[in-house]
Amino acid sequence: MAKQQGIPQFFRLNIEVGDLKSAISFYTKLLGVEGRKQAGSRCYFACGPVTLQVVDVSSRGQPHPAAKALYFTVNDLEAAYERATALQCVSSEEIHDAPAGGIVVRP
Repeated sequence: MAKQQGIPQFFRLNIEVGDLKSAISFYTKLLGVEGRKQAGSRCYFACGPVTLQVVDVSSRGQPHPAAKALYFTVNDLEAAYERATALQCVSSEEIHDAPAGGIVVRP
């Protein structure tokens, strides 16, 4: 898809955490990619054209609640699902009469 002039391009998503070391371990296992540790208590994970930025805010207070869900496209869905399941981060809710945390075709 070509960039259209004048339309903002999304390039980074920020997630606040209270323990950067644990968050780096979690997202490395979940995404199957190594993050790039940055100055200022943060780590960048390259996720296509968008960077997932994990930043430790514990020195300033509690992390702000992140988005309810993050959606990624992957080449190996089963492997990504196995990692997410092992980390216990798949949804337990139901959507359209099917498990939200399952591999299903959605309308």
